[in-house]
Amino acid sequence: MLQQVNTSLQRQRKAMEYALVDAAKLVKVNRSTLFRAIKAGRLSARRDDDGTYRVDASELARAYDLQHVSHKPDGALHSAAQGADAPATSTQGQGASAELALFRVQMLEEQLTREREERERERSRWDQERDTILERERDTVADLRKRLDRAEERVLALSAPPSQPPVPATAVVEPVAPAPLVPPKPPAGFLARLFGRA
Repeated sequence: MLQQVNTSLQRQRKAMEYALVDAAKLVKVNRSTLFRAIKAGRLSARRDDDGTYRVDASELARAYDLQHVSHKPDGALHSAAQGADAPATSTQGQGASAELALFRVQMLEEQLTREREERERERSRWDQERDTILERERDTVADLRKRLDRAEERVLALSAPPSQPPVPATAVVEPVAPAPLVPPKPPAGFLARLFGRA
């Protein structure tokens, strides 16, 4: 689908562009003049993969003050330049102005469509990235909760009082008598230890 859209956009772009030779014929200058204008930056052009330049119709109209640039049905180029060889009547001038306005509107609508499509592609890409990030965050939170639960279980197990080992039911437990309390002997004095009376 995306490839079809790109192919369609490329075809539309190429339909509105002229090779350097065709553009030179259209504005009635030499090809080298256009080439020098491109190199000097007075005229914008796109370079194809094979190294040839392609000039957009709107760029030709801007740089050479053309009122209208189009293809005739038979494939020949046509331009209505200001101050053309044949004198124009007022109705022809109005028609050219209307054609130029329509041409500009068409170009702006196409540009707007391209920008909307690009914005939609960007929006869907950002939505996908957002969803991926949210999914990772959910997984991380779930993992941290599991770890916290395990840590709490360990803490509870360690803080519980030690349990006494179970007494087997078959063994008889006899009470152990407490040992008698004998008061401790006071330590023997120095002389008693010296003479061995201790």
